[in-house]
Amino acid sequence: MNYKCISEEAIIAISNNCKKLKRLELADCTILSTSIDGEPLSSPSVLNELSKLQYLEHLNLRDTENIDDNTIIAIANNCKNLKSLDIQGISDTSETALVALTKLKNLESLTVGFRDISDSYIIRLKGLKVFDCDGCEKLTDVGIIQFIKNNPDLEKINADWLDDSKSIIKSQWLIVRT
Repeated sequence: MNYKCISEEAIIAISNNCKKLKRLELADCTILSTSIDGEPLSSPSVLNELSKLQYLEHLNLRDTENIDDNTIIAIANNCKNLKSLDIQGISDTSETALVALTKLKNLESLTVGFRDISDSYIIRLKGLKVFDCDGCEKLTDVGIIQFIKNNPDLEKINADWLDDSKSIIKSQWLIVRT
């Protein structure tokens, strides 16, 4: 994967000076600071600064390094206008932190692919129109069906983790390839 780098200073500048920012794309990024000897270091705490962006509606953190539970919780607690969030491939966060995202009442699109999330998590999600849980192998048909029932406005779901499934679920929302 071709990662891009952004400095801690740039994240702080965005957070402090772009208060009305509605869209932020930081996919495939590594956040860098510089140590005394000039070697790059990454720091997850600076990403908590993103929670200052209270008008943010779209945030893409796909495969961004050094995002931890505190960052996800801070975003969920402070970015109440979020409509779209992509946190696919972020491995340093727990399902417990992701539960904080259920507080986001305006969230319509959530991408959490390739995570160890469970049925008990996805059935807490409400109001989504788009859900991408590609590669979330712990999910079952039971959880997905309950998720669909809990999200009547669902327009798209990507649950391409049933590679070896023999069952075919027929639904106006869900297509399972076998």
